[in-house]
Amino acid sequence: MDYFRRSLEVKSRLSDTYGIGATNYNIANVYLSQGRDLGTTRPLPKKAEDIFRQAAMHFELSLRDFRLAGDRSIIAQTLYYLASTRRLLGEREIALRYIDEAMSLYRSLGGNEAIRAQELRQKIVASA
Repeated sequence: MDYFRRSLEVKSRLSDTYGIGATNYNIANVYLSQGRDLGTTRPLPKKAEDIFRQAAMHFELSLRDFRLAGDRSIIAQTLYYLASTRRLLGEREIALRYIDEAMSLYRSLGGNEAIRAQELRQKIVASA
């Protein structure tokens, strides 16, 4: 994580919006992986919940920067992982909002990612 934090400092000094987003995205994925290693069954262990919240925060930061950079593909992917993370946290309505936006973007871009997003949406709906 130290490497990522140093990378954020450098990219911030350079005003590298996309690079900052990419670094936050990578940090979020590390947290997401660490949280999954601790368990995903609700109720979540407190430590897992804290780690998933860190993941969500970094995905949010990366989403902001990717929106500024205008990369629709990575925006859709970030929304997908935000939806997944919010689902793990039991935040169903927020997860649905993110996955619906991801699905819309995926459809506009073409490809098979919209199918994967629809599958996640079904899991979110079923988690009610």
